Amino acid sequence: MTYVKNRSGSFCAGGVGVYLGYILSLAVLAGVWGCSGSGNGSGRNAESLLRPPSPAPANIVLISLDTLRADHLGGWGYPGGYSATMDRLAERGRIHRNVYTVIPHTTPGHASLLTGCYPVNHGCRDNGFPIRTDVSTLAQTLAMAGYATAGSVAHFLLSGPTSGLDRGFQKYWSPAEPSVDASQTSDGVTVYPLNANRFRPWPRVNAAARTWLAETPEPFFLFLHYYECHKPYRPPVPMNSIPGLHPYDGEIAGVDSAVAELLRMLHARSALDRTEIIITADHGESLGEHGYHGHGYHLYYPSMSIPWISWYSGGPEGAVQTGLRRIMDIMPSMLQARKIPVPLLIDGRADSETVDTAFGESPSLYSDEPQRRIRSVRTDEYALIYRRNAGLREMYDLKQDPAEKTNLTRRRLKTARKLTRRIESFTKTDTEEVLRPETNLRPEVQDALRALGYMNGE
Repeated sequence: MTYVKNRSGSFCAGGVGVYLGYILSLAVLAGVWGCSGSGNGSGRNAESLLRPPSPAPANIVLISLDTLRADHLGGWGYPGGYSATMDRLAERGRIHRNVYTVIPHTTPGHASLLTGCYPVNHGCRDNGFPIRTDVSTLAQTLAMAGYATAGSVAHFLLSGPTSGLDRGFQKYWSPAEPSVDASQTSDGVTVYPLNANRFRPWPRVNAAARTWLAETPEPFFLFLHYYECHKPYRPPVPMNSIPGLHPYDGEIAGVDSAVAELLRMLHARSALDRTEIIITADHGESLGEHGYHGHGYHLYYPSMSIPWISWYSGGPEGAVQTGLRRIMDIMPSMLQARKIPVPLLIDGRADSETVDTAFGESPSLYSDEPQRRIRSVRTDEYALIYRRNAGLREMYDLKQDPAEKTNLTRRRLKTARKLTRRIESFTKTDTEEVLRPETNLRPEVQDALRALGYMNGE
């Protein structure tokens, strides 16, 4: 592994950061972090920098922020302090800077996160289709290792019937699947009509887990999913009235407070110093790059790049792993750190191992390419995006052109052909290259996906 020192910055940078600074309750957490409200690292001493990090604690909280692109967090250099709590965790913990999802949709992205597999192997290739019944999940593995397990998710795309990702969770709170008639969530909230993008807001996601945390013995595994960063962007007060603030960043500022509340919940449980906090996302979001807004169709870096933050008391501080990583590497890394056997039939690799290739695919729920996915391959040097049915390729030099603006396919044809062969080799055994049509979904699920901006080419 290659680590470089993280560039420290002010914890409460900018007006939003000042507003959010109190949320983290630094006075409560000072005993764990041993620092003041300043994020400049001045509270560290030479001994703390030289001693090896302590082993990862048994307890795990895995947080997925739906639709969060990595480069809009302060730990990735984004200015403004909109993610003050997460930035503090990144500064006092470790980040993996070069991480990619495998598919920019909610259900299959989370399926790869929670199974450690590429979509071809876990079976969920689109929103609305569950993982295969013979694929084990992270929660199942931890439950067999003696963990208490619980999940609280914000959207029906991660409900048990829709995704199959509730396997192994002893408690799992999620909205009900959409139906022709109004339905209720497990906590009594009426969901839908189908013409609205309804989800459980983060206070309700956290509330479901609060009592469980207070009553559950250790070790525990808690999975939390927040949906606010997904379109339409409706940031909370006061982020919705700050001049010049993009509403997407306002949503990030809102869910940052969800993470802060989670930290307070763990402190109230007296478990914060025995818990690893891991923050990631299922996919990112395009905000106009390549003329595209949203996610799901294109495989450029804004939709594919995701964060990976890890913090625990006594762990590595201010470290950045720069090597290539994939969303499915998070699961084996968590298990290996606790000496829990990693399932053999997964594609992910622990972060102690080198990864040289990351494949990606787009789903099929679009009118203009209903039967063939766009494919991509990424290395430390290049990204190649391949529209197989049209024979079109785009290749970008990630060292010189990280924003992926200049297509070098013709100028570096030999490299482009080599990367294309990697994709062809990866897909040659894929028996579902021609997808199940979206008409296999129930009509009400199709309507709900359409209301979210899917299945219509957006």
